[in-house]
Amino acid sequence: MSRPRCSQCQYVHEQCVCDLRPSLVSDIHLVIVQDKREAHHAKNTVRLLSLAYSPVSIIQIAEPFVALDLPDDMSVENTLLLYPGEDAFPLVRENSEQFASTKYLLLLDATWRKAKKMMYSLDHLRCFPKVALTDLEESNYNIRKTSVSHGLSTLEASARALEVITETDMTPLVNFMIQSHKRQWRLHPNIVSV
Repeated sequence: MSRPRCSQCQYVHEQCVCDLRPSLVSDIHLVIVQDKREAHHAKNTVRLLSLAYSPVSIIQIAEPFVALDLPDDMSVENTLLLYPGEDAFPLVRENSEQFASTKYLLLLDATWRKAKKMMYSLDHLRCFPKVALTDLEESNYNIRKTSVSHGLSTLEASARALEVITETDMTPLVNFMIQSHKRQWRLHPNIVSV
């Protein structure tokens, strides 16, 4: 028998995060292309992101990565793809003229290996201008390990990018993730210490 869940956040009642969540609204629409396997992880930060920030669209895809149904009005003129690489320009306030017309911020939510495969397999992702975060701090997401130096969760990467693009403090979003993880994992002290 499944345990009762909160009707708002969909977490089990003992781990409900509704009292913790901020309500952040912006003109920047987050579009997250999510590997379906990530969606089922309890540690999934996209779920928390969608509870605290608006607007967010989550597009779940599975291998083989062959098609992607993006919003009709997304274009190379109004969309930035947050993805590191030699052809990505630094997402810093000094480059603000390069993202002044941004309406959409596109992110990939997958393991690094799967994200690379998405980029390789989905041609239309590569048409969007790429931006990369710089001067990265350590991640507060210490539930899952990454082999990437200064790797961030999707929520943290979104928050840092939004801070630059919108010049809005997104600390409440990151704090929501930290506090939610503390609450969610307090019953599992051997899994994580946050």
